[in-house]
Amino acid sequence: MDITIEVKGLDQLEKNLQALPIELASKALVDSLVAGGNVLAVAMAALVPVGETHDGFHIANEIVVQVEKHPVGSAAEVYVGPSKRVAYRARWQEFGTAAHAITIKRKKVLAGKTDVFGTKVEHPGERPRPFMRTALQAAGAEAVEAIKVKLADGIQKAAAKVNKK
Repeated sequence: MDITIEVKGLDQLEKNLQALPIELASKALVDSLVAGGNVLAVAMAALVPVGETHDGFHIANEIVVQVEKHPVGSAAEVYVGPSKRVAYRARWQEFGTAAHAITIKRKKVLAGKTDVFGTKVEHPGERPRPFMRTALQAAGAEAVEAIKVKLADGIQKAAAKVNKK
């Protein structure tokens, strides 16, 4: 499930960005998206429930910020969330799970560290513990502000480079 936020009211920054050469505009845009993404990543990492892992990777340590530039123009988008390595567990944390049966396929018996369950166990499910949506609600405005500040700074630096030439 992707959550998209469209920010409006940045008309002057957009005009200034479009006046720059594409390479400089793209760099300013990417840097600003990374700045906003980092704000959200810190909030997510702080809110993710921390517990035991079976694979040794904690979701809080696997929050990534990735920017994808569009092939035409200076448009880009940012992904902030769990890495592919832990995304399946993050989804369970965020949305919970329904009660379900776990049946073993490759082993002879299903066991934990101290308990032996047999060949089938009824899992009671897990309640949702949202951390991604909560982080977006808590730090979304701060992330947008970080994008604005970094973008304005990037535009100023790029304009200074253009004016030097």
